[in-house]
Amino acid sequence: MSKIVFDESGEHEAYCTAWTLVIYEQQFHADMIQDVFGRIDMSKSRYELDSKGEVLTVDYTNENWTKNIQALWAMLRTASEIGFMDGDVAANKRIPSYDDWIKTVKAVDSDGIASFVITEMQSGFFRPAATDSGTTSTKDSGQEQA
Repeated sequence: MSKIVFDESGEHEAYCTAWTLVIYEQQFHADMIQDVFGRIDMSKSRYELDSKGEVLTVDYTNENWTKNIQALWAMLRTASEIGFMDGDVAANKRIPSYDDWIKTVKAVDSDGIASFVITEMQSGFFRPAATDSGTTSTKDSGQEQA
């Protein structure tokens, strides 16, 4: 689990697992990976620089800000539910439904949320299988595993 401070409410635990995808889909009726990553245009940069390297414009249209907040909620909810099942989170401290939760969120650090969500999703969904699991997501020594 990772920790994030995204508003003035303090530090929160978040966890990105396969269950997070289910939580997200049940709440938003959409796929979290598609919503957050969408189609990534590598030719676009958020910053347009002049010949001296100084920023001329900042483009915020290549980021889906609302989906990042929704993905963060799904990660917070995952950590909360795991903590509740393990007896570490009291029933009244569980992360509520998205609609109830978002009403309590104050001014947020959108850049911090975007960075956190992307990093957690890459770690939770796009990493090689554990070496001791007997599987791998890449070819090992030029040989495919059965």
